[in-house]
Amino acid sequence: MILRASLPYTHATREELGLADKTIEGLADITLSALWHPWIGETNALRFLGFSAGLILPSGDSSDNPNVGVAIPSVFQLGTGAYQGTMGVRYSKSIDDWNLATSADIIAPLDDSSIGFRPGTTYFWSGSAAHPLSESFTGKMTLSLSHGTRDEFHGVAYANTGSTTFAISPALIWDIGESYSASASVFIPLRRDVNATAIAAGPFFRIGVSRSF
Repeated sequence: MILRASLPYTHATREELGLADKTIEGLADITLSALWHPWIGETNALRFLGFSAGLILPSGDSSDNPNVGVAIPSVFQLGTGAYQGTMGVRYSKSIDDWNLATSADIIAPLDDSSIGFRPGTTYFWSGSAAHPLSESFTGKMTLSLSHGTRDEFHGVAYANTGSTTFAISPALIWDIGESYSASASVFIPLRRDVNATAIAAGPFFRIGVSRSF
C-alpha cells in the first residue's frame, strides 16, 4: 500500500475577454490518499490493477469571494469549505522501457460548507505513457477527460458552474532517491464545454515534490 499526502499551493488569475479581474494565492485543500494493489504478488494480469481512496480536508481559505453575496465556483477557490471523498481504479503495465497506465476517479462532496456551499462531483479519466530519459529523469504524456457537475448553494444548483474538459499534460519527473521524486507538468486544455458562463481552468503549470511511504 502507498500512502500519499498533498498540500497544493495555488496561484490563479481569473480573466474575462482577456482582462484579469481577480487573483487568488495560497495553500489549498489537503488531500490524504492511499493506493492499494491487492494482487501485486500474483503472476496474472490482475497484479497491475490498483484501487485508491482518499479524503480532501477543507483546509484552504473558502472565503475569497470576488462577488459579494454570491457563492464563488469551486474551480476558483483555494478551498471549498467542505469535506470531499475520492475513489479510483488504476491499471498500469510496463512494456519494454514504457510504462502505460489508465485510471478512472471520482471526487464527491461528503457534506456542505458552513455557509451552505456544496461543490459539484467530478469524474476523471486519464491515460498516460512514460519513458525514462536518463537514470534520474522520466518523460510522461497524459491525456485526460474530466466532467464536473454543478456546485450547489443552499440546495440550489449554481447555474454558471460545471464543465467538461479534454486535455493533454506533458510532464518531467525527477527521481531524487528511493523515496522522493519531483515533477513539473503543464495542463493544456484541448476542448472545453462549460455550463452557461461557467469558469473553466485554462493552461496551468504544476510543480511538486512527493514521498512514498
